[in-house]
Amino acid sequence: MMPWSRSLHVGLDIGHGALKLVAESPDGTSPHRAWVRKLSGPAASGEEAALATEIGALVTEAGVRGAQVSLCLPRRETLLRRLIVPAAEGDELTTLVRFQAEREVPFPLERMALAHAILGPSPGGAGVEVVLAAVRQELVDQRTAAARSAGLQVQAVEVGPFPAVRCLLRHAPAPAGSSAEGSELTVLVDVGVHSTEIALVQNRSMVASRSGSIGLNHETAGDPVALATSVADEVSRTIHSWARDSYARPSRVVVCGGGALVDGLVEALHEKLTAPVERLEPPGADGSLPAALLACATGLVSNPADAGVPHLDLAGVEAVRREQAVRRRRVSGVAAALAATLLVILGGWYILDSRQREVADLSARLETLRPQVNAARKRGHMLATLRTWEAKRSVPLETLLELSEAIPDSAWLERLSLALDGRLRITGRASNEEAVEQLLSALSRSRLWSTARFESIRRREGSQGVEFVITARMARGAS
Repeated sequence: MMPWSRSLHVGLDIGHGALKLVAESPDGTSPHRAWVRKLSGPAASGEEAALATEIGALVTEAGVRGAQVSLCLPRRETLLRRLIVPAAEGDELTTLVRFQAEREVPFPLERMALAHAILGPSPGGAGVEVVLAAVRQELVDQRTAAARSAGLQVQAVEVGPFPAVRCLLRHAPAPAGSSAEGSELTVLVDVGVHSTEIALVQNRSMVASRSGSIGLNHETAGDPVALATSVADEVSRTIHSWARDSYARPSRVVVCGGGALVDGLVEALHEKLTAPVERLEPPGADGSLPAALLACATGLVSNPADAGVPHLDLAGVEAVRREQAVRRRRVSGVAAALAATLLVILGGWYILDSRQREVADLSARLETLRPQVNAARKRGHMLATLRTWEAKRSVPLETLLELSEAIPDSAWLERLSLALDGRLRITGRASNEEAVEQLLSALSRSRLWSTARFESIRRREGSQGVEFVITARMARGAS
């Protein structure tokens, strides 16, 4: 182990085709240094022992054994959700987010690693907007075990494409005065071996992301134009899904990952998307390394995080450290209190002997009951907060959840109202009548609503889309 390695912060991007490692000092005073190691065979498919061997070889080559490392999991392995919850902090916020996660995550939570971060006030201002990440705990354990066996100290396990977006904001921000600098949309496209990760960035915040099944092993990979067409389609779907506007266009596209090295891909994407397209090439490569591969690993060592692109630690390392610090302070406090008590007892044992046994017994009983009392208080406060939150909503949460599952990808809502008499009115747009029929059919099958019908449906002037109004009435007992 090199004597300076413990002072380094290392970002390790474990891809299917290569390992990418970037190192710098935590305060950013030392320049980036980067290494890339190609993977093949069992290591490329993620086999734990083979992967650990390859990571160990890379760590030895880089001389960073013993360093603090942040790892990254691909977006396609992760479930990301944006939630609106009541304003809270610490354990109370964690409890509220986990309560919502039970509805949003379609897997048993005990098998999942969860991480969350506050993005800012909710659009309505009544709560806060939180990003939630969920991934299989088994995958997190495998990656951290491989890194530790290579002699690295795991500091965090993050989620793509957050690190790559931080790299974009730090090393390739929009030029001052350009249209992409303000509220215009920048699209980051990371083309990997098996998938393409797409992130939409606006006002230095990642507003949406998507993972598509287009990669360098796709049938179109040998043809830059065909690959660009497939990637451009994924970009357009991501933008339209977020903006609910089939005419929305990016002001700037930045490409990284192995796909950025494909000859002709950048030019073909420019032609397909009719927007400026460039490669993201962070510093650190010495000319012998393809810099476009290093975006994720570079973002892992970027500090501090932008408010809109937070650090999400699925390993919970920082939370464990905070808990350990709290426990040490508690132990110190308890030890001091016991020492003081012992002095009092030694000075007057002949007077307080019998009383001391009673006090010790009562103290033990109190400490036994304290966790139950605290848990009951916390649960009661959480339920009261949730009841207040639900009372502020104009439409029941169960209705919103059912509508979000029922609405097809090619349709979107513009207005939703629920009258006091239980009548629901939905105004929206869709690319075709079939999508509206699917939504009406889903409402008709719902146990929450009855007499769902069209109030109006008409084609939009100058386009192939339709505008529609659907009404329904709350079923008896559904309120």
